[in-house]
Amino acid sequence: MLAVTTTTPRSAETTQLQVVNKPKRPWLIRPSAVLEIGIFFVVAILIDLVFKGDRFWSVSPHPFWIIVLLTSVQYGVKEGFLSAIVASVVLLLGNPHIPVHATEGLDSFSHLYELCINPVMWLMAALILGEMRQRHVRRQQRLTEELYESRVREETIAEKYNDIRLIKENLEFRVAGQLRTAFSAYDAARAIEVRDPNGVLDGVENLVSVLLNAERYSIFLFKNDRLELQNSFGWPADATYPREYDSSSTLYREVLTKGRVLNLVNEEDERKLDGHGVLAGSLYDVVSGRVFGMLKIESMGFSVLNFSTIESFKVLCEWVGAAYARALGYQIAKRDSMLNPDSNVLSGSFLRQQAAYLPELAKRVGFDASLISIRMVGASKIAEPARREAARALGKIISGHTRKIDQLFEESLTEQNALPHSVFTVILPNTALNNASIVVQKIQRQINLNNEPALAGVELQFNIQSLFQGQAAA
Repeated sequence: MLAVTTTTPRSAETTQLQVVNKPKRPWLIRPSAVLEIGIFFVVAILIDLVFKGDRFWSVSPHPFWIIVLLTSVQYGVKEGFLSAIVASVVLLLGNPHIPVHATEGLDSFSHLYELCINPVMWLMAALILGEMRQRHVRRQQRLTEELYESRVREETIAEKYNDIRLIKENLEFRVAGQLRTAFSAYDAARAIEVRDPNGVLDGVENLVSVLLNAERYSIFLFKNDRLELQNSFGWPADATYPREYDSSSTLYREVLTKGRVLNLVNEEDERKLDGHGVLAGSLYDVVSGRVFGMLKIESMGFSVLNFSTIESFKVLCEWVGAAYARALGYQIAKRDSMLNPDSNVLSGSFLRQQAAYLPELAKRVGFDASLISIRMVGASKIAEPARREAARALGKIISGHTRKIDQLFEESLTEQNALPHSVFTVILPNTALNNASIVVQKIQRQINLNNEPALAGVELQFNIQSLFQGQAAA
């Protein structure tokens, strides 16, 4: 299934910002402090064993002050207390050189003082120096947290700024694109508002490209109880898309019979499209309900297919269907009218009536009647506006070199796989075949003299036939 998502890209600047990790609370007692204390006392005991083995009892100041002061200043109260306790245990526990009772000149208080003075001093030093260190640690930690919060704020502001800048740039591009699309859509819409059904289908190419940004699409017309390919755009030479759909195909039933718009986003529609396209809908007239064919999108950009595109496709199918219905209605009215509105001469439908009526009148009254047919052979290869201009120029020359009683007709004929082209017919009452040849020569001579630019590249084919020969009938 084709999924369409919209994401806002990050700027490259945000990737350069380093995220500062939030500071963690220190351990209860740092492992490094424990390791340092252990190493110190191992070394101290080894040195003591080399000398007297009294654990430096008689040394003043005692060497154990070194580790107590260092750990207190370096780490704080907890590590200082640990070093003081370990120093006290190492000094007092199992030391044979410590007197167990009062000796000469020492009372019990002096003996207790001598035992406890160093441990108490160590604990006091660890408390005082450790608290001073903890105050610095707390201040450093507070500053670190504030730095972390400020860096996070800075990164957040930078990211939001980049997001807003990208949104602003996208909006600027979108507004500029919408202005260009609006003008392009207006021009493309005018292209299908023509009076020729083939011109409507040709104009769909620009309209689909502008409104839907489709890469490959096709138009099918309903003929002979099936959908037959009329126009295709963007198809490669080796395209394997079907050229027709009969009433047994799923696409035919869903689009024409049920009047549904199939889209690839819907899972059920995806199975019914069967890889033949992305969107498919019927071309129909909303007023009359008549279905003319199908518009099918075979390929479009990944990010283009969304809800708005599907709704635009539905509107486009109705729009093209309405324009095609108006063009067909105009052609029917033009065919059935007596006067051709394009060239202000008699129409082809009236020609058939006159071609049947005039021979009967000539036979009854007894006069000759001839017919001149002038076919614009190369006009089917040029565009519709240029073809009409050429028809007007030729009609003007013919009408200027015929009599008032002569009747000039124009009808539009369409050959297979070609654009329609005009055929002019002149009915000449009371004119024999040889005189009709003179009229043809006059018309040819005038065309060569005028050298009309509109007729450049258009080959004219003249044909003369007799409707009735009055003398032969007599």
